[in-house]
Amino acid sequence: MPYERYEATDLRKAPFKTINANGDYEGFFLIGQQYEYNYARGYGYDSTKTVKGSEEYNGKPLAYVDMVGRFSEKPGGRWPEGSHVNTGEENSGVRLLKFPWLPMTKELFQFNSLPEIRLAEVYYALAECKYRANDKPGAAAALDAVRKRNFPDAAWAASAYVTNIAKLTDDEFVIELGREFIGERHRRTDLVRWNRFGAEWWDKPVDAKDRSVFPIPQRALNSNPLLKPNGFE
Repeated sequence: MPYERYEATDLRKAPFKTINANGDYEGFFLIGQQYEYNYARGYGYDSTKTVKGSEEYNGKPLAYVDMVGRFSEKPGGRWPEGSHVNTGEENSGVRLLKFPWLPMTKELFQFNSLPEIRLAEVYYALAECKYRANDKPGAAAALDAVRKRNFPDAAWAASAYVTNIAKLTDDEFVIELGREFIGERHRRTDLVRWNRFGAEWWDKPVDAKDRSVFPIPQRALNSNPLLKPNGFE
């Protein structure tokens, strides 16, 4: 539940929208009722024009929900298939828009490439080193140096790790890594490093075998008789 792990006061949790003609925007996620882009104004959306669905909600207003299931087939009730990756509808799931699409007609369109490294990653790596060395205050300070930008001043004291040091546990550190680096290809590496990659989650049981390393390619095995398969069929 990555979306639900952001605090209500976290500015990143606000629904995504552009806020001026310069391409400035707020929020990371598309959630709730979706509206058409406001072409006349050149930014934001037109609250009088709802986006319509094309599949299960064909012709009906499309609202993204933080759930997965066959809601249209049994409104207000439970669906027999349960909640699984393959039982979602077109409105299932919050959409991540961390690197937004902006209009090319305004020369604002960004041909986004995912960053290989950000300054935030250096701070978080330092924080993890300090945390593993039992320097929680030092780890909290490094994390908060990055996190502070995500909260309004009035809400910061309640959310800062420095003023809530007991909150910073192993589980919280892993969750915080997920919040900061969502959509940046970090999660697998982070979970392996914290010995959580094989754990159970929403639609996956505990791994029966260790899958924390990648399999050796068959062509490599074929070319070198000294190599042995590493547990993958």
